[in-house]
Amino acid sequence: ELSREGANYGIFLVLSAGGFGAAEIQNRIGENIKTVFALQLGDRLKYSDTLRQRVDVMPEADTLGRGLALVQGTPLEFQTALALPAEDDYERAEKMAAVFARMNEAYPGRGAKPIPEIPEKPTFALLRENEGYKALLETPDRLPLGYVAADADIAGIDLKQCFTYLVAGQGRTGKSNALACLMQAAHDRGGSIAVIDSRKGELAAMAKELGARYVSTEEELAAFAGELFEQMRERNSLKRALRAKGASDEEIYAAMLQYPACYLFIDDMAELTETLYSGSAQMQNIVGFMENFFDKGALHNMYVFGAVPLSGYSMALGYRAFRLAAERKTGLLLGGDAARQQLFDLSALPYSEQTKKFRPGIALLPQDHERERPEKIVLPIARG
Repeated sequence: ELSREGANYGIFLVLSAGGFGAAEIQNRIGENIKTVFALQLGDRLKYSDTLRQRVDVMPEADTLGRGLALVQGTPLEFQTALALPAEDDYERAEKMAAVFARMNEAYPGRGAKPIPEIPEKPTFALLRENEGYKALLETPDRLPLGYVAADADIAGIDLKQCFTYLVAGQGRTGKSNALACLMQAAHDRGGSIAVIDSRKGELAAMAKELGARYVSTEEELAAFAGELFEQMRERNSLKRALRAKGASDEEIYAAMLQYPACYLFIDDMAELTETLYSGSAQMQNIVGFMENFFDKGALHNMYVFGAVPLSGYSMALGYRAFRLAAERKTGLLLGGDAARQQLFDLSALPYSEQTKKFRPGIALLPQDHERERPEKIVLPIARG
């Protein structure tokens, strides 16, 4: 876009490369470049390709800075000037760096926005420094998630449309890491964080670091359900009153912002389902409430993020609590292989893409009210 439209806005590009083609300046950009200087190339044909016309002259070989340029349509040999006097190239580079530093110091305005890129080793610490991440945090309805693979933009979850959000994938695809990233984003937004951990204790360290409410036993789960019930009851009375007045979902969402956000992270939804329906006395006391919570908890400024292991969730589908949590089909799929799951609608993917597998940390976001087709994202490493 810059190469095509920039000159109309007084923006001019000066690029250096080894030529035109897939490995250098791509043809769709090269087509917009009208002025070319060709320094030393391998043969006459390469000069002709670079200058885009027949070349009958060749510049003097093995002379630094010597090349060909078009002057009024004619290829002529030229000699590049030295930018600064110096004993050698190393000294010249140091002098040039000093000049650029003085130029940057003298400029009083804000620098140009950098071209977005995904770090080679993305970590959540690097994501936090991203301006796009900070911008999402400043909105009342966005939770930053990771990088959009196509353009390195920051992907975010629309909290207005979110209640139960499933993080699904086969083993070792990065589900617990994704939850840990979301925990940190929730902490940055503010509000209370609670964790229902799996037997593996994958989220224990992050919960301790963030000061989150931590649940790992049946006794703790029963106590936590009681606390959740009290929060739900207070907020639900306001929701019912607003509904009686004909309030829209948007109006209810805005009204609920008077309460602190409540984020619940579940490291293994299938394991939690097994616990809830284990038949123990403590679980019998709370399973009805948990079903009601997953059924009617939307629009209370309360959000559930649950990891789902694709290798073992089919049994959980037989229980009401899990079905209610999964019926909204919101979330992300880690590891690819979209054709082998039924939690999300990824039908808009071409068939060849539905069977592709991704390395850990690469996820697909299903199509929804914002996306016409699934979108690939890159999740950072939560720690490190």
